[in-house]
Amino acid sequence: MRKVIGLLKDYPSLATVVLAAGVALHWLLYDTVSLFPDVAGRMANFNQSWSVYLGFAGIVAIIAGFAGVIAVFALGSPSASFSRLRYRGGDRLGANWLSPIAASLAAALGSALCALIALSGYGLLAWWLFEFLFVLSAISALRLVWLFKRLIGVVGEDDRAAEEREPKRPSLAEVRQRDAG
Repeated sequence: MRKVIGLLKDYPSLATVVLAAGVALHWLLYDTVSLFPDVAGRMANFNQSWSVYLGFAGIVAIIAGFAGVIAVFALGSPSASFSRLRYRGGDRLGANWLSPIAASLAAALGSALCALIALSGYGLLAWWLFEFLFVLSAISALRLVWLFKRLIGVVGEDDRAAEEREPKRPSLAEVRQRDAG
């Protein structure tokens, strides 16, 4: 199981394929095992769905921007710790940095497309596309949090190294004791 999770972490495109297969399976089994059997029917009505699709597009666009800021911060940092991270991470790290940005932008554009598809009378198609985009965004957000946690560790490593390089400054109590004696 750890190997499978490792593959899904290292290869975001593989995770997307597995996700697409899961949504396709849910679509095929929708009439028999759907957890929410009435949702797709209600979402097929454009009057109820367009605001959900467009609202979600705005949310994932914000996530994409946040992911981009994190990537620029990590890619542009001149610190030795970030340099080591980039070197050791190689292509897999690049794929993991790009994945949340690309998935969030795709979900934002796709959600806007869902509103247009629903407007054109194909509400169920819009709903299934939206389900895929929603789950893709959720997994992308989890990947972003995982990356952010790793980056916080690298920043902590940098801070510890900087603290060790600096000469130790005496505390206020030590200064007072020295001056008093």
